[in-house]
Amino acid sequence: MMMFRYFVLTTSILLVALIDLTAQRTEPARAANTVQSLGELPVSFVPNRGQVADTRGERRPDVLYTASSQNTHVFVRANTISYVFHARTFPDAIDSDHRHHDDEESSIVDSYRMDIELVGARTNVDVVEENIGQGVRHYYLAQCPDGILNVPSFAQVTLKNVYAKVDMVLRGSERGMKCEFIVHPGGNPSDIVMRYVGASKVMLTDDGGVSAATPLGDLYESAPVSFQDVRGAHRDVASAFHLVGDQLSFDIGPYDHSHVLVIDPVRRWSTYYGGPSNELLNGGDPTEVDREGNAIVTGYVNANNFPVTTGAHQTTNGGGDDAFVVKLNGNGALQWATYYGGTSGEISHGVVCDTSRNVFIAGHTNSSNFPTQNAAQSVYGGSRDAFVVKFSKLGVRQWATFYGGNQFDDGYGFASDSAGNVALLVTAVSSGLQTTGMVPIATHPVDANGNQDILIAKFSPSGTLLWATYFGGNDIDYGYAAGTDTSEAIIVTGWTYSTNLPLTSATQSTYGGNGDVVVARFSKDGARIWSTYYGG
Repeated sequence: MMMFRYFVLTTSILLVALIDLTAQRTEPARAANTVQSLGELPVSFVPNRGQVADTRGERRPDVLYTASSQNTHVFVRANTISYVFHARTFPDAIDSDHRHHDDEESSIVDSYRMDIELVGARTNVDVVEENIGQGVRHYYLAQCPDGILNVPSFAQVTLKNVYAKVDMVLRGSERGMKCEFIVHPGGNPSDIVMRYVGASKVMLTDDGGVSAATPLGDLYESAPVSFQDVRGAHRDVASAFHLVGDQLSFDIGPYDHSHVLVIDPVRRWSTYYGGPSNELLNGGDPTEVDREGNAIVTGYVNANNFPVTTGAHQTTNGGGDDAFVVKLNGNGALQWATYYGGTSGEISHGVVCDTSRNVFIAGHTNSSNFPTQNAAQSVYGGSRDAFVVKFSKLGVRQWATFYGGNQFDDGYGFASDSAGNVALLVTAVSSGLQTTGMVPIATHPVDANGNQDILIAKFSPSGTLLWATYFGGNDIDYGYAAGTDTSEAIIVTGWTYSTNLPLTSATQSTYGGNGDVVVARFSKDGARIWSTYYGG
């Protein structure tokens, strides 16, 4: 069929519904299970509401649905299903086992398309959508700059009367895609003929299935299982594939023509993957569960193959390490996922949800072009800045801001309150950070040794900085996690090497040595209530 080669920052054959390219590198054991499980999510079908275009930027209304799993993207038309396989390779000059993170953008992605045409099928069909998914997708693309929002997905779609009185049912599963044919009374199963276009080899397998090979991936159909339900009784019907050249049909045994016949093979695909990547959960509190039981995970990824949802805020890696956010429902089904970052690297350490299920992430950025919106600080401070990004529960960005100075500042933990405010816990080296609303509680010593303090910064639901305060002593202090209690006081924890940490009502008033845990409680307005060392 068609073979494409392009560098990873260019656009693929069609603008696809999901980019589910799972990572194969497992060193060292950092969130590998999380990433692999994303790649094993069930296939779902996303209707084309105008978001699908070809490489010329022209919309493709003939594409009814898109889907993907692993490194394969699927495009459903009335009489054709197209499979686009992808594989990543590296030029010979790159040692992929010893390359630096920044070499990811030097890799090349090969893509290959294979079609299954329904020979003689109708080109104008009615569609029935069933089992709507919980998540939606938002598309901001060149062909829809104003956005196509709230596009659902479905676990099953039925194309009615692809042949006379024959329906085709597509249903997703963890193993791939079930493609059933429903032959109604008056329909003829011999009308069903599938032509493989672009396969390098099509052959029947020993187990009665059929395999279609391409340079980048294989498509396998298990042996058909056919049956009828006649007056409440299940009846198996003998059936087998019949292959002539590149055309596949069914041999069907005797059955009751006055009742519906179901022909039910399972279609699976596998692809080759040529490029390693890293996905990491890093420090802080990178997981959260919202009030509805959805799970949100954040971290960072150095690859262009992380499984994000199309229509996400950022669908490709911005450069180097990028932050990522993934939301799964209580059953593990993907709701939305996105990259987030600029060109010089980001790491996300923490995530929290408010009572409205908005999602906040925090970490640090080295990118002067980190994408901000409605920012309390819109200009990069330099060296390394903390950041905060707020998304709606559907993954639409609400605001994003830098928070940092000319030294190394890093966002770690979060605390949210019932009003939708969020308190960011920062490990700060920069002096003189904005502390709107109050005087710093503790001085912030910065010397040639690069000492650092804990800093708490509280933002309103719209991203306005309400107040901020340093908290630290004469040596290195790390902020690591935060939370709120029933009075909406903010409790922070970390560790310290300072011998003169400012204490109030301390359980342990003396530094134990070699690094102690520190715990402090602040009112919702930022006043320190108590603080203590804890360590030996």
